[in-house]
Amino acid sequence: MKYYCSADDFFFARGFTFLTGQGEIVKTLKGIQKEGILKFLKLFICAVPFVILTGVMSRFPHYKYSTYISVPATIIIVSLIVGAFLNVWRYNKEYKLYEDMMMNYPSSLDEKIMIYEVSEQGLYYNRYNRTNNSDMMFISWDKVIDGELGILRYTDNTNKDQVEKSLMLTRFYEETRKRYKDFQGTKDIYHKNKKMIIFNKEKGFEVIPLPKSWTNEEISNFVNEIEQYITIGTNERI
Repeated sequence: MKYYCSADDFFFARGFTFLTGQGEIVKTLKGIQKEGILKFLKLFICAVPFVILTGVMSRFPHYKYSTYISVPATIIIVSLIVGAFLNVWRYNKEYKLYEDMMMNYPSSLDEKIMIYEVSEQGLYYNRYNRTNNSDMMFISWDKVIDGELGILRYTDNTNKDQVEKSLMLTRFYEETRKRYKDFQGTKDIYHKNKKMIIFNKEKGFEVIPLPKSWTNEEISNFVNEIEQYITIGTNERI
């Protein structure tokens, strides 16, 4: 069954979502990220022999060719390191451009959007507002141990403190406001009057926020359908 919310709810929930699910768009984004990391490592590895060479030359300061070797080697080292960090910047930019290109932006914050679809196989999260399931993020029930319904808070797999998490959330919503001036968002990482579901897996977890304007009945209907496939407990202390 498909579940809907307003675009305002959609973007609010997007800020609190933490998913590593499958999907064609996600696969492409991971490919861009992986390629960037590999090129970064290659450039650093290429710099290692020159670092060793300059280290060796520093032990022989009176060697007549020391300057002719050390200076070019140092220039190469600096060039490779600078190139490595520029490469990270370029791939981060490419990542953001592709993600922005794939996002089907609604015409207004009042537009109705399909946010989740529950199936016998798993849960689809429509992160990019697209109609094809292959473009959505997918969580297979086979990989979920159980779920927890609890109070909404900003949750990920990092050890960042509350201030850092609040800054990350604020930056995300600032990007949304550039396109939708009336979007409010929030800087608070904890909301007692809103809900989320954590899906516990053998390795890690996934977090899906429930749209902030959903009624108790809508939340109950959504949770009840998921409970046909996995167990969901209640943990108000989340």
